[in-house]
Amino acid sequence: MFGSADSDIAEPSHHVRRCDACATPARVFVLLTSGGGMAFCEQHARRYYDTLRPRAVVIEPLPGVDRPMRTLST
Repeated sequence: MFGSADSDIAEPSHHVRRCDACATPARVFVLLTSGGGMAFCEQHARRYYDTLRPRAVVIEPLPGVDRPMRTLST
């Protein structure tokens, strides 16, 4: 049986540590309106931000990011 959407995908998964675009360490988690999630390094989060923003419920830094992330929208 599958868990509820709230319990399964509302929080970034702790095992997601690599960028889905290039496999470098991920810094950003994107929860999509379709129910899926993606992780990106800062470079790819910045590159895809305008495309992801209308499709995202949440765009946030992953837990444990050791330095402040620059603003994505600039």
